Amino acid sequence: MARRFLQQWMPSASRQYTRLHCNIRWFDSLKAQRHPQIPQTNCPTKQTWRTICTSAHWNRFCLNTKKPATFRQFLFDFSTSRSRTLLYGRDRPVKVLTREFKTSPPHQALPAVIAFLVVKPIAKLTAIFSGRFFRNWWKALPHNKRQYFYESLRRNKYKIAAALAGLTGVGAIYYYSHIQMTPITNRRRFIALTDNQFRKIAETEYEKMKSLHADKCVHSSHPLYLTIGKIVLKITGANQDIPRIADRTWMIHIIDKDEKNAFVLPNGEIFVFTGILKAVANEEQLGTVLAHEIAHVVLNHAAEQVSFTEFVDLLLIVVLAALWALLPNDGIALVATWFKQKVVELVLEMPYSRNLEAEADEVGLILAAKSCFDVRESKAFWESMALQSNGGGEDLEIEWLSTHPTHQNRADKLDTLMPQALALRKLCKCPPLPKIDPSLAVQKQKEILQEERERRKEQPVVMSGIQISS
Repeated sequence: MARRFLQQWMPSASRQYTRLHCNIRWFDSLKAQRHPQIPQTNCPTKQTWRTICTSAHWNRFCLNTKKPATFRQFLFDFSTSRSRTLLYGRDRPVKVLTREFKTSPPHQALPAVIAFLVVKPIAKLTAIFSGRFFRNWWKALPHNKRQYFYESLRRNKYKIAAALAGLTGVGAIYYYSHIQMTPITNRRRFIALTDNQFRKIAETEYEKMKSLHADKCVHSSHPLYLTIGKIVLKITGANQDIPRIADRTWMIHIIDKDEKNAFVLPNGEIFVFTGILKAVANEEQLGTVLAHEIAHVVLNHAAEQVSFTEFVDLLLIVVLAALWALLPNDGIALVATWFKQKVVELVLEMPYSRNLEAEADEVGLILAAKSCFDVRESKAFWESMALQSNGGGEDLEIEWLSTHPTHQNRADKLDTLMPQALALRKLCKCPPLPKIDPSLAVQKQKEILQEERERRKEQPVVMSGIQISS
């Protein structure tokens, strides 16, 4: 009996030690080379049990990561319609429950969420009307009254300066008291909302997305759910050492729309549009895309983006009031307000969003490498997207007018991170990769399109109905 126990226990212990050792070595090397502030992190020694179920109120898969388990081979029994069993090789089964489709009743937003969404528009309107009122009041003010106003400002200039300094100090204290560090990259950023507050906002957004796409939701009995569920399980199972992955219940929603998009809400709701399936060449590319979207959740980018936008808008309320107070009429003030908003988007909001996307690309590549995906497919995917967007010619995308980096720039950035991702994948004892680089197929396709374009340029233009005589 003792010999049988040791024979069963030793292979499992060896795999767990290898998994633990690879992540410790990777974090040590990353700490020394790229991110000196990253603390040493242990790789999970056990994977987790997951129950895949569907909601009684909507078509979705629920990936519950609460109990330990392993998974090897993903098999599905299509013989029953009400209850199905998901098998992982010789491991214990996991139940898949399907129920009839119906949308859940709408939930009323909590007062805190309503206040968060309403205060900013009210503050902007107040600034506009206050500035407009001051301008009209100043125009109607006699000359002697204006001089008296200037004298009052001079007499109380120190009090006014002290009040402004006090407000600035309060704002600085509030800002620096809400500074947090991002996981993995250890970047300092401003987060104004607590996790509980943002969870309520995420739930409101989820109800909105659910009602918006209810008629296009693919039924949970579709085999596509199993394919995407297998990919999500692979990512979450290999990254259980990250709290924001281990502590969430992941829901899968497939929307039947010809839109190349996939995103993950902060509460773990994964939305995949069927249009993205036409853009990816294989499951490896889809895995890198979903790893990127899950990286947004890991880094809490949604709360960071909302906090940054709200903080900038709060600071610019004073500028908005000044525009409506100092400009001569409402028409010019309206144009200046529009121009100010566009400048803020181009100079502040869009570059900030592009930085978040680049950070999610980097962390998503790490998640995909630990999940044993072919990380080279991430570069091939964005090169293919660039090829589809410009038809094989030069890159026509204008990055500074977008919230995302261009496809080719993302591919180039991932190419610089590829050696570290491949080293991490090797440390985790993943299966060897194919010898052929996926980018070579995209490059070959690009060369064919360029040759076709050159051939079209050399051909003479023939116009019917026109005769040219010598």
